[in-house]
Amino acid sequence: MGSITIARNDAPAQGYGERGWLPRRHNRCSMFKPAHVVLEDAVLDCVLLDLSPGGTQVFLMARAELPDLVTL
Repeated sequence: MGSITIARNDAPAQGYGERGWLPRRHNRCSMFKPAHVVLEDAVLDCVLLDLSPGGTQVFLMARAELPDLVTL
């Protein structure tokens, strides 16, 4: 399996607006797959929870500070 580069999106979180819940910008693909976050000096174990064209949600197995751009 190849690697994927993911950028952190600092846009305001969508969720609840003046008229109720707002739709998500991208459709998401839910999953529960083991993966690795590759940094310059480390490889961290994680689990992919969902994936969309706008990014991915990961659960890190160990606490870590991540840069804005990572490779999975």
